Formats: sequence, C-alpha cells, structure tokens
Amino acid sequence: MHRQSDFLIPSLDVDRQPPMELFQRHVGLPACVDFDDRLEELFAKTNSWYAEHGEPWVDAREFGIHRVVYDVIHFECQQQLSDSILARGLDRVGAHVMIVVAASAGSAVNERIDELSKSDRPDEAMFLNAYALATVEHVRSQAGLHLRTQFGKEGLTVLPHYSPGYEGWGIADSARLYRLLRHDGTSTYSPLKLLPSGVLSPRHSILAAFGVTQRSELGEELDLYWDCRGTPAVLKHSPANYAFPEKALMRWRDERLIITAGSNNYLSAVFRWDGSTCTNLGMPLAFDYEVAISHENDAGYRIVNSTCKPTEKHTGYQSMCAYHDDSHRFMDQLRQYCPLEGKLLHESLSWDSPTSPAGCLCTRASQDHKWRIVLQTIHFALNNS
Repeated sequence: MHRQSDFLIPSLDVDRQPPMELFQRHVGLPACVDFDDRLEELFAKTNSWYAEHGEPWVDAREFGIHRVVYDVIHFECQQQLSDSILARGLDRVGAHVMIVVAASAGSAVNERIDELSKSDRPDEAMFLNAYALATVEHVRSQAGLHLRTQFGKEGLTVLPHYSPGYEGWGIADSARLYRLLRHDGTSTYSPLKLLPSGVLSPRHSILAAFGVTQRSELGEELDLYWDCRGTPAVLKHSPANYAFPEKALMRWRDERLIITAGSNNYLSAVFRWDGSTCTNLGMPLAFDYEVAISHENDAGYRIVNSTCKPTEKHTGYQSMCAYHDDSHRFMDQLRQYCPLEGKLLHESLSWDSPTSPAGCLCTRASQDHKWRIVLQTIHFALNNS
C-alpha cells in the first residue's frame, strides 16, 4: 500500500503566504503585536520576494501498518520504525495506516538567506528565515487538512501530525523517517535530500507522520491527542497569578492596549486609561501609559522605561487636587515615575506596592494601582494571544 502524493494530495494548491500570526510567532512576537512602519516595509519586501521566487512543495506516501509491538511499528512493506510515543499513539486507536508527509519552503529561500547574511543585511535575513519557517508549517497544515477531508469521505479519522523534534521524538530521527519515505527508491516529485550529517536539505523542510484509524468517535480528543507534543524550545510557564479577573484583562487588552514591534527586539506598548477626579464633580480623566519593552529570548520581556502623560486634547487632569497644589511638580513626577523599570515584566505579577482604586492619580497608591493594571494587561496580552 504505497499510494503517493499524486493520490493523497493530487492537486494541493500550496498557499505561498502563511497566516500573519504564524509568521509573527517565528519572529518572536505574539499575535497581538503590530509592526511599526519600518517592519511593515520589511515584511512587505519579504512577502513580495517569496511570492516571486519561493518554491514551496509538499509530498506524501501512505504505509499500511501490519502491527505495533511495544515501541516498534511494523509496516506491510517489511520496514520498521521505532518511537515510543508514536507507536503507542497509533496503537491506542488501532491505526491501520501511517502517512509520511514531507514539506518544504524550497531551496531558493535558503540561498537568498545566505546571500542576505553575507551582504550584512541581518534584518532581511531574519525576516525571510521566519517567513520560510512559517511557510513550511503552513504547507504541512494544508496537507493535514487535505488528508482529513479525503479520508473523512471514507469514514476514517486522520490523527494530528507528530514529528521528529517534538518532545519524546528526537530531531535526529528525521533521518529514519526519510529512509522510510524513500526505502524502495520509488520516485517522488519532492527534491528532499538527506545529507551525510543527517540534516534534511533544503534546510526549511520538515517530515511529519499522520496516523489513520477507522474510529470516528474521537472528537475533541484529537486536539490534545499527542499529549507530549510541543517543541523543546517552547517554554512552559505555570499559570500566571494576576491581580485582576481574566475577563477584565481580556477587555483591557482588546479595548485599551496597542503593542507595536520595532527594531532590535523592542516593543512599544500604549495603554489608554480613563477615570475621573474624586472631587470637582468627577471630571473625566484620560491618560496614556507608554511602556518600552525588550524581548530577551528565554528570559522573557524586560521593562526598559515607561511614562504616563495626559491623552492629547484631554484637559481633565487640570481638575485633580494634586495638580492644583503644585501643577509643575505633580506633572513632572507623573511623567518621570517608572515603576519596575529594568525589571522583567512577569515581576509585575508579584509587585505588592500598596494601591488604591481611586479614579484619580493624586496619590502614589492610586498611581501604582493604574500601573499594576497596565503592566499586568501587557503581560496578559503578550502571553495569551
């Protein structure tokens, strides 16, 4: 049973542009972050180059499963594959078929990335590398969707993919999956090669295994089927202990916060806060909280600096008591006060400064209350988008 991609994926029209949130994840940015003008221009250039020169492809072969014994999958073609999580996962639902999918962003993108790096254009090289990684994941996802549709017509269920490099399956096993794909020398149209080092070529290529079972009642169980899935690079955080309800954080994130990405892994977050004075008939207040953040890879996000200033064309702040007492000193203090400057953003979750929920900003306690809202909303947005 060696049906190849001309049967499994007969006319898959590979989409050359991956979803923006997938690209941003490979750049290291959450989906909630916007690009500044320079990064927008850089993305447009990357997208344009790949649309003209990129050569994404996908290939697939189907292997009948004879039996699974402990951690070894025995195929009808007399080949074997050993991996504990994959073998047990296929056996758990009585999978009778395994499909090996190969996907790639093509070789032209690798050459272009090397060219950009040698020309001292690191930002362009980084964006194109992220674009290629997002593209190959997108192509694999399209292949999975096509397989689920095709086998679904026969009343069969296709399991989510599982790949070398995920937890429990070493990246070096890509070589074993490749040899299975090409074990009998059958011609395929994918130009995938295995280098002597065991690395796949082109570089932006991946292999994935999809199990097929006759069981049709798995339902939501499929979403978390491979319960050990996840790449080793993904950090696993314990649930954050926010001082505010999740619904409030979601509303503030969606309605009051704008995060923009700039150069050198810097983010600019602007939070619009609205309140009212405690006296003077409750005059409306509007302030913009601006926070500069650096992304330090595994360390997380660090607060570089921050400031608070009245929203343009809003003059309600002039009715606050502290403003009446000493307007210049109060406004200077408000602008220059940078709580947690230099600290990691997640430290805002344990910041225990005395706070007051008063609607104004006259006291340090009321200022810290607003800053806690701002910083925890930013943390929530960057970790839950």
